[in-house]
Amino acid sequence: MVYSERYSDLAGKPTGPLSEEQARERHASGEPYAVTLGDPGSPDAVIDVAWKNDHLGVWFFDEKVRRTVHFSFQARESKLFLTTVMNWKYPDDARLRNQASVIERVSYNPDGIIQHEVIDKVAEEKTVRDISDVDVTMNWENIPSFGEWDSVSRFDRKRPT
Repeated sequence: MVYSERYSDLAGKPTGPLSEEQARERHASGEPYAVTLGDPGSPDAVIDVAWKNDHLGVWFFDEKVRRTVHFSFQARESKLFLTTVMNWKYPDDARLRNQASVIERVSYNPDGIIQHEVIDKVAEEKTVRDISDVDVTMNWENIPSFGEWDSVSRFDRKRPT
């Protein structure tokens, strides 16, 4: 586990290193910081924490260390709610998110209404559909204490904590 100010796609590693104590202080004060789980050059996940904005985000990477999935959580009612899941699909030679050929976003509301959007840059198509009466029970998480990242960093969101 590596703490830093951010994870840089261009550098391919965490930048602005922080000690555990510095990250703990940022956690308590609400200042942003990042947590890289696994090998910093090929992370299992990167967690962006910004409690002043009531936000926690989790990034997952593919074998080419491209950001492919993002979970965005918002603090609500003393818990976290998974508000958005984004997925980027890339052509083989692409490196950065703006080079993705397909971008998919699912936005969740606590009332069970979701919006599913797909942007296909190759086909030059954008589809959006709203779905209601979705069970969003699994979107709720306890707000993690500093260093307790297992639950929020799990890729399989269907599995209960």
